[in-house]
Amino acid sequence: MSTSFVQACDNATTVRLLSKVAQSSGCWEWRAAVSRDGYGYFMLNGKNERAHRASWLMFNKIPLDGKFILHKCDNRKCVNPDHLYAGSPANNVQDMMSRGRHRCTRVTHCPSGHAYSEENTRVYRGRRNCRSCARAAASLYMKRRRAKFVKAGLTTKGAEPRRAIND
Repeated sequence: MSTSFVQACDNATTVRLLSKVAQSSGCWEWRAAVSRDGYGYFMLNGKNERAHRASWLMFNKIPLDGKFILHKCDNRKCVNPDHLYAGSPANNVQDMMSRGRHRCTRVTHCPSGHAYSEENTRVYRGRRNCRSCARAAASLYMKRRRAKFVKAGLTTKGAEPRRAIND
């Protein structure tokens, strides 16, 4: 967000935002328009903005510059600036995964139906891989490779042609 955007958040806009909030000692619950994913929406300078982002901008007066606004309280309707903080997209994904809201954390089995248990799961480059499926894929690969070498008349190592037993 640009600095002019932050400067445009005047007192009347702040009063309008707060009129749509149920304030308490903890979370400030958003009581106006809410999206399907549970976040509040607020019209700011002719643009629909997420309510928690608008609240953070109004009370902190700091441009976002590509940052995400994250909730400390894990309440999507909360617009309390004390419960909000700016973070990177990576911080957002890390936050979702630690709270079990990322789509990957809800998947308990691989596409073949094997459970993602500690013994059966390998994490490689940030992704979970099923060890049972990896073993099956490696076995199939080796079977096909052996068949290819046998068809070509080579040993499985591919170094020399097969010799007849009578030689």
